[in-house]
Parts: sequence; structure tokens; C-alpha cells
Amino acid sequence: MTGIVWVTGNCWLYCRRSGLPVMWVGTAQSVGVYAPLYAPLYACEQCLAELSAMVWQHVQRRDSSALQHQSAP
Repeated sequence: MTGIVWVTGNCWLYCRRSGLPVMWVGTAQSVGVYAPLYAPLYACEQCLAELSAMVWQHVQRRDSSALQHQSAP
């Protein structure tokens, strides 16, 4: 993956391990008492692969569903 910056830190996704290479994937938002709370979201390579697989599955289901609706009489 070219251009990706890996840092040593904590994985905020599935494994929640610490002290390993992680990359910033976006900003996490949570509901606070008075206002939304924000934090940087980091993920390790293993968890990014799992997330990527989930995204691909979602896209395939969505596209398959759209094709079925288009081909219906």
C-alpha cells in the first residue's frame, strides 16, 4: 500500500491490541452527554483486512440486489 503511514499504537477495531503498526482510518464519533465525542481511529493490518472483506461483501450484496431488481419484468 503506497503512501500509507504506519505508526506504532493501539488498534481501535476488532482486536484492540496495542504496540503494533496501525494506520489512521478516520475519525470515530460517539454520542456524548452534551455533544458528540470524536477520537482518531487507528487499525492494524489484520483488522483492516477484515474490514475490507466486510465492505466487499456489502458491495457485492448491494450490486447483486440491484441487478435482480433491474432484470425483473
